[in-house]
Amino acid sequence: MVELKSFSLDNVEDINLLIDNQPYDQALLDSVVPEELAQKGKTALEFCLNDQESIKIPFTDVVLAAKWYQYLAKS
Repeated sequence: MVELKSFSLDNVEDINLLIDNQPYDQALLDSVVPEELAQKGKTALEFCLNDQESIKIPFTDVVLAAKWYQYLAKS
């Protein structure tokens, strides 16, 4: 059974790129070659909501997760 959740980006206070369950520094992200990112480990985007809840969305492609993180962090 899959538990589906939905949320509004309006309720997001912070977004983290998690690699091996640790937040990845955006400054490092800008200086890393995409191929190096691909070897880092399990990846997820963590959305920290206004109500102290966080939702983690796993990614199988680290580079794709990093691109989404960069896009959403600018929004």
